[in-house]
Amino acid sequence: MGEFEAYSFPPRLWPEHPRWQNYTEALTALPFGRFFLNTILMGVRMVCGQLLICSAAAYAFARLRFPGAASAPPPRGETGTSSRSRVTWGDHPF
Repeated sequence: MGEFEAYSFPPRLWPEHPRWQNYTEALTALPFGRFFLNTILMGVRMVCGQLLICSAAAYAFARLRFPGAASAPPPRGETGTSSRSRVTWGDHPF
């Protein structure tokens, strides 16, 4: 694509002379490899942090005693009488 071919009217869908070197120039103009690595590292850190914080919060909520807990219905799949009376996958209706 020529220097001003992008500004032509009516706009062209395909360039008159494709230049594949544009891709290498664009990817080497900035350190995109480092950007990608930083993104991966930040994503992994965020997921690990979320797992840690959410696991601690879930444990705290599981141990929390609150008013009305005895009258609340049991969680799905439990009868509420003992740990041996839980519904197993084989007994599940669907």
